[in-house]
Amino acid sequence: MLDSPVKDRLHQFHRAYLTTRGVSINNKGRWKCFVHEDTAPSCNFVPGTEERLWHCHGCGVTSDIFDSCHYLEGRPQNGVAWFKETFCYLAAEFNVEVPRFDRELTPEEEHEMLVDRAFERAARLVLSMQHSDMVRSKLADYGWSPVILRSFGIGGVTSFSAYVEEMDKAGFSLDFLKDIGLADYRIFREQSLIFTIKDHNGRPIAFAGRNLLFEQEVEALEKLSKESLEYSALESKHAPKYVNTAFAKGQILFGFHLARGNSSLYVFEGNADCVTAHNLGLLNSVAVCGARFNEKHLQLSLENGVRHFICCFDSDNGGQGGKEAFAEFFDKQLEARPDVRAELIDLPAPDGQKVDPDVFMRRNGLKAFRDLPRRSYFYWNAKKETRDRVTVAGEYVRKILLQPDPLMRYDMLCQLSEATTLPRELLFESALQQASRQDSEIAKQVVAAGQRLLLFKEQPAQVKAALTGVSPAVEKVYEPVRKIADPAPKPTAAPVVKLVPARAQSDAERVNQAAKANAAAAEQWK
Repeated sequence: MLDSPVKDRLHQFHRAYLTTRGVSINNKGRWKCFVHEDTAPSCNFVPGTEERLWHCHGCGVTSDIFDSCHYLEGRPQNGVAWFKETFCYLAAEFNVEVPRFDRELTPEEEHEMLVDRAFERAARLVLSMQHSDMVRSKLADYGWSPVILRSFGIGGVTSFSAYVEEMDKAGFSLDFLKDIGLADYRIFREQSLIFTIKDHNGRPIAFAGRNLLFEQEVEALEKLSKESLEYSALESKHAPKYVNTAFAKGQILFGFHLARGNSSLYVFEGNADCVTAHNLGLLNSVAVCGARFNEKHLQLSLENGVRHFICCFDSDNGGQGGKEAFAEFFDKQLEARPDVRAELIDLPAPDGQKVDPDVFMRRNGLKAFRDLPRRSYFYWNAKKETRDRVTVAGEYVRKILLQPDPLMRYDMLCQLSEATTLPRELLFESALQQASRQDSEIAKQVVAAGQRLLLFKEQPAQVKAALTGVSPAVEKVYEPVRKIADPAPKPTAAPVVKLVPARAQSDAERVNQAAKANAAAAEQWK
């Protein structure tokens, strides 16, 4: 948004603004509300918002610094007047530099600012309005903490009419709300659990409503004849399970504003899966909002340092389809990015029943979820191949030879063995043959590894000597020491210390060090 960087800085001065305007905040962090006649301190900063928001438990108002400026000084809340008379006024007050404009704002920029403020106001109402019994019951089932609810912006509204009334008080008419998608009755009603969709900077850009009557309505429809008038009447009122306001699904990862800064990322299908993961401590979790993980999601993640993706979808047919699409996507995208890993968790489906990650984690805990087997997209693509396994193995071995990390190469070879049921030794031999015909650095490493393994197999004694740093020439010097390495229970001579010298030492240094150690041990024995 046009003003977002400056706005974020101004929020830091909320407490300072209130105190400089005569608001007395007591040692418990509470003060009397200046929106209504307050006889006792009813206001406090909302926990988890870094003092960006305060809430009045008397009149229900939730405000940021710009709303406080409106209530205390009568300055505009919205539109161009808000930008000039409130936003710029506060920026000057706290010496926050505002980008200079040598022109008037365009109508598009004015509209953008107004929409931004409307979404911020709606997000606050979702958190602060009195929730219905149905919403409270659903939240109790999920068991999400108040901090998690505030961080994600999850809640509900008292009713559609109460919501519209509060938005109107803030200067947003019903017609304007309809134009920008914030007057959808299916979302902003007491029967919906509302999720705030935020961009990667944490700004509200959309809302998703979970229809809490969905299962009940489906059950009622199943009992009626499709030809009946009752069925037609109920079906016309039947809302989908999830309804979103318009936003670019393919560009947003739900929860990414909280997961940023991690090199690994758990990717879920549903919003509730992501929230439950965060609630249990898996803070590097996001959701695709029901969409497919795509190039925009990948680009956003890579730009923020993510190099390891772990995907977990539902165990039903839709989830399995999403898993296959995820594997195919990464197979194409990561061919030139061997530094990036992508794995898929195989969520169990007992007795063929659907289980989603949210339910599994709440029933079994985070440890059980993290202990679930997970395999790379490489495995899943090889597993679903319908061609003969020898052809598949040859093709996938070529992909292994593109991986620069030797540990990753070994892991991929093991997973290919599992997917094709071909022995690892045979696959490694195929890799050696292919590598011997290539001139890349990775191919040379693979050939060298093969030579070392062959040496170990055919000449184990020499390999043992090489691993301990002892050459065959020095072995004769150590032979007496090795014979008495395991003394009798009652030794008749001083014990001798068995020494395994460092690889970097010369032969002479090894002999000298062994002699000193034996002499010291003999002296101690006396």
